[in-house]
Amino acid sequence: MDDIHHVSNRNFYQLRCMLKKSLLLLLAMSLVSGVLLMLYFLYEKISLQKSAQEKLETIASFRLYDLDSVQFHLRPARKTMLIYFDSECDYCRRELDDIVHNIDAFEGLDIVLMSSELLRSIKSYREGYQELQSGAVCFAKINMEDASKTLGSLIVPQILIYKENGSLSRKFIGETKVEALFEYL
Repeated sequence: MDDIHHVSNRNFYQLRCMLKKSLLLLLAMSLVSGVLLMLYFLYEKISLQKSAQEKLETIASFRLYDLDSVQFHLRPARKTMLIYFDSECDYCRRELDDIVHNIDAFEGLDIVLMSSELLRSIKSYREGYQELQSGAVCFAKINMEDASKTLGSLIVPQILIYKENGSLSRKFIGETKVEALFEYL
């Protein structure tokens, strides 16, 4: 009987050791898998940002729509300032108010205010800025997917200033004082 009890204890001990090893192996594999998955997502994010940065280098990469949903192209032979905004963004509103107060300083510059919001929201926002409804200032719609691919992030406000040759001069993310823009115009 002692032999049977001894064999049973030994089997139980071996089973317990195998179970511990299996659990440790499973835990190690889970950790390695988690790290590999995080590295993959990090690589994808960096690739997307690099791709977006390359697209930003020229003004021709933007697919914009006027407020009648007709696609239009930006004029690369002119200095252009693109402003990505959201109608609910207080920073965007303050930034745009500063531009309105200094609109004379932006003469000779195309200003395009673009948003990925619904057209009715963009139109409603535009109504609050009657003084900007001239030929050099326009409001536009950019699809959410296009905005993400081109801008790299959907942080608002964003300002992109392009030279006459259509190349990017400067990108600003977040609220920017008008005085900071003058250097790149």
